[in-house]
Amino acid sequence: MGPEPDMARSLSGHPEDAAIAAPFKPATGSPWTVATNDNLTAWSGPWGVSFAANLTPDTNTGLHSGVWTEELFVKAIRTGKHMGTARDILPPMPWPAMARLSDEELKAIWAYLGTIPPITNHVPEPIPPTGTPAK
Repeated sequence: MGPEPDMARSLSGHPEDAAIAAPFKPATGSPWTVATNDNLTAWSGPWGVSFAANLTPDTNTGLHSGVWTEELFVKAIRTGKHMGTARDILPPMPWPAMARLSDEELKAIWAYLGTIPPITNHVPEPIPPTGTPAK
């Protein structure tokens, strides 16, 4: 059946208490270049390790924390850049597919994300291939 999502934590991102020490290193000659954790919230590949973001409207750790705005959200999805101008948005976020949505559709997603239950969850920063967390 595969991993089962914990719906009590829906869209809250990688659990802050689930440690990930370093990027996945495939065995020599392995055809596998990407790995994920059991709950599909940490992804490791040539880019290092990235973590699913907290998309809930938690005011301290989520999308509606006072830092993100609807405009920044749309710009981030359109550009593939965190906050619309910073580092690349990394897997597992399917921003290339979402970038094809209309402004109205992206604004509807933003509005929906503001209606789900807020969950406090500090998601770690991505870990580059060197294993040293990015700042």
